[in-house]
Amino acid sequence: MDAPDYSVSKAAILSLSKMLSREFGPKGIRSNVVAPAHVYTPMWDRPGGFLDSQALKFDVPREEAAQAFVDQSGLPVGRLGTADDVAPVILFLASPAASFITGAEYTVNGGVTTFV
Repeated sequence: MDAPDYSVSKAAILSLSKMLSREFGPKGIRSNVVAPAHVYTPMWDRPGGFLDSQALKFDVPREEAAQAFVDQSGLPVGRLGTADDVAPVILFLASPAASFITGAEYTVNGGVTTFV
């Protein structure tokens, strides 16, 4: 199994968001989920962090680990995401333009879920 703890927690968050939408929607409170994938953050750079683990996995220098990960994962956009890729979705969902959207999941993942 590949990361059952992650999969189960993600399913729980999605279910919770839908429940919150039903419970609080009548009060004008919306609940949505933004599900990013492979977003480069400073956490990747920590000693012993994700970049170090990927450098070991792919037997490449640390500086090449992120690109090796992207190449292996087959991300259709060919790069890791950034906070700037995710932020506009969150801003939209928090805006009046999304007033009729609740209980939804938005994947911001560079096409990683296009693999079937």
